[in-house]
Amino acid sequence: MSAETDASDPGLVRVRFDQPGNGAVELVLSEGPPPWPRSAIVPLEEVRAETRRLACAPVPGGLEVRPGASGWLLAVSVAEGTAAIGAYHRHVNLPPPRRLVAERRGSYVHVGFDWPADVAEVDLGYRVGGEPRVEVVTRASYDTQGGVRLAVPEDAPVEVTVAAAGTVGGARVTGAQVTALVAARTIVRYDVLRSGPPWRRSLTIRLTSSRPLRVARLSLVLRTGRVMPHRPGDGDTLGAWEQVPVPGELSLAVPDASGPYWLRCFADDDGVELSDPPVRRLQVT
Repeated sequence: MSAETDASDPGLVRVRFDQPGNGAVELVLSEGPPPWPRSAIVPLEEVRAETRRLACAPVPGGLEVRPGASGWLLAVSVAEGTAAIGAYHRHVNLPPPRRLVAERRGSYVHVGFDWPADVAEVDLGYRVGGEPRVEVVTRASYDTQGGVRLAVPEDAPVEVTVAAAGTVGGARVTGAQVTALVAARTIVRYDVLRSGPPWRRSLTIRLTSSRPLRVARLSLVLRTGRVMPHRPGDGDTLGAWEQVPVPGELSLAVPDASGPYWLRCFADDDGVELSDPPVRRLQVT
């Protein structure tokens, strides 16, 4: 008997075998190795008590089945209330992880997914330009850290793959992998400079990057008090610009506000991440 998992449908197993001379072949699943020797004739109710009968579909040379769990796939030939014990195959259920999400969080990519049932570990691969790297992630580690954090360059695209892993006959095997692509994000650094005489002070936002680009939308927000704004809605918008060239500068009048307050820029552009200047440039006391 041979058993192969369908690469395009990891839950489906094709089992091929030589048809017996009499009886109808069934596939059953047991949690441990079958307790009967091959070719033994045993009462059918004994097999029913020790195993779970699987729904099968006939295909040329055998049967298709969805075990739905790990265990031993056993072929039995059933006739007149008895079962002839056939060959068995150690099956490791390796369903693909569901709902894979990879998100940039600063200098890391956070990876999360629904952990596959009955799987102790997964192979997590990621590629940044060159050869892929592979990490073995255990269920305990994943749960403790709330996912997986990958330290990757912020300005390079990343391909992430995850596949359930297990061991069959001493050999490590993996199931079908799922893939997520994380686009590169260009780091745009900015500084806030103050200049001009006391009666006509101005602010200059100076933008720099490793390569020329345009920011879809840039806004400068003022928030009174001692708490830094973390999103555009956390304060008053002093200025907003679209299709802002980088490198470049933007100028506007110093706000007529008394301290303490914060100034901070925000970019509405999926391909750009702003890098703040030192706090002393943003905070007015």
